[in-house]
Amino acid sequence: MKTYQSKIFRALFIFFVFACNTNKDRYNEIIVKGTIHEKLHRKIYLFDVSKPDLPIDSTDVIDGKFSFKYNADSSFSPHRVMLCIRDSFGIYGYLKPIGFKNPFKSKTIESVFFLDKGVTSIDQDSTQDKFFSIHGSRQDIPMYQHIAFHILNNQDTFLRQQELKEDITKINKYSYSYYLADLLYKNREIYTKQEFKLLLSHFSDEIGQSLLFKKCESYLLAKDSANKLNNFFLETAQQKRESVIDTSANYNLLIFWASWCAPCRREIPELKKIFLNYHDKGLSLSSISIDNNFASWKEALDIEKMPWNQFIINDSIKNELDAELNLSSIPLIVLLNKNGHIIVKETGFDEKSSPSLIDIIREHIN
Repeated sequence: MKTYQSKIFRALFIFFVFACNTNKDRYNEIIVKGTIHEKLHRKIYLFDVSKPDLPIDSTDVIDGKFSFKYNADSSFSPHRVMLCIRDSFGIYGYLKPIGFKNPFKSKTIESVFFLDKGVTSIDQDSTQDKFFSIHGSRQDIPMYQHIAFHILNNQDTFLRQQELKEDITKINKYSYSYYLADLLYKNREIYTKQEFKLLLSHFSDEIGQSLLFKKCESYLLAKDSANKLNNFFLETAQQKRESVIDTSANYNLLIFWASWCAPCRREIPELKKIFLNYHDKGLSLSSISIDNNFASWKEALDIEKMPWNQFIINDSIKNELDAELNLSSIPLIVLLNKNGHIIVKETGFDEKSSPSLIDIIREHIN
């Protein structure tokens, strides 16, 4: 009798463990699926928005249906992605994002969604409708509602406090939101250290365990020594690791860019003028690419022919530099003096801007 009972108990235990593991696997499952009616599209590509130069996956379209399926590991965090297809006529051969209707704002088309645990469905309603409908993660909700934080008032302290309270209310409503946490991180330079810590404290425990939250904490640590940049090593086009900052130069100009960034490419002629005028007057230039595709970076170097130091960033130091310098917008130029102190930090490039980039450099070097 005891043997019989022990067998039953063992069988129930095995069933229970199996059921728990099955449910756990289902909880960790990530599925992106959908339908597309245009027969010309045989493949769909999935891109990470933060790394737009290289697809992270692709899948075949079979009988108008497609599907991506993954299992999330312990390090997974929801992040923004987009689906791309080749243009319908095949003339240009480029990949274009799939557009889908914003479920909260009429006549608004989106192309980005959150890759998250669970099922995201993206469907083309008919052959006449070129846009898709989406049903996905709750992470999409504040993003599609276009929730934004205040650019805090610098003139009126009372007004600044009111704006801060309104932003805290938004976080409390969507405390699970990686979109809002990322938005806070991107806007981090407009806050005092105390304001930034206060806003961070209102996010959920899940956000608090994420890599994004750790980046915010790294920024707070870096903020205490934000005026100085220590030397670091990166890979060259010859795949050698070399120091980026030339300690023998009076000034170092660091240019953060990418081969896929159009304003970065337009800035290069201006940089060539700077190099021509100042490289023999104590200024060392170093361009640092944030490309994920080594071949695309090398191709851009062959085309642009920039006669100064060229480096490509790696993931191990990218987060550290991002915390110190904010690499969310490029092109970014950083001018350092001989002691490594930051004396100029400029984001973006506009041919019509005044003063020009070369004027800014001339003002400080002269």
